[in-house]
Amino acid sequence: MAPDVIRDTAVVNTLPVATFPAHAPTSLIADGALCATWVPGASGYSGVTLQTGALPPVPGGRAPVMLSQADGHGPALDAVYLPPGRSAYVRAEGHVGARYLIVDTGVRFAIHDDDAARDLGLPPAVTAIPLPLLAALPAGPELSKANASVARDTVATAR
Repeated sequence: MAPDVIRDTAVVNTLPVATFPAHAPTSLIADGALCATWVPGASGYSGVTLQTGALPPVPGGRAPVMLSQADGHGPALDAVYLPPGRSAYVRAEGHVGARYLIVDTGVRFAIHDDDAARDLGLPPAVTAIPLPLLAALPAGPELSKANASVARDTVATAR
């Protein structure tokens, strides 16, 4: 029988505040960028590299896509870079079932089933990506035959 975790937890009446720093730390990236780069095919977080700098590390002459969820120094992801016209067919590492298509605009789309993946021309192999990186991307609608069959009205925009 498992121990009663709540009941067996020790009661703490004091906090060791003497060990806390006197001042809040300053950010190492106050006016720059913190970039997480992921290399497909690596296991675990060994394929993730964190970099700091004035600008995100993208190829010369290219720019990352700024996301509508961008919040500057807030917790949301501000920009994404995939080479134009490229995408990634992924699943969360350690999770079975849910698969996603990440497109060059930085949006992740859930793939409904094997039929939808096949209809989209996706390969049979799915690449594993760390869940926190996948979850940080904005979500688009699920890609499925049923969703593709729905007629939607849109408002025309002036060009």
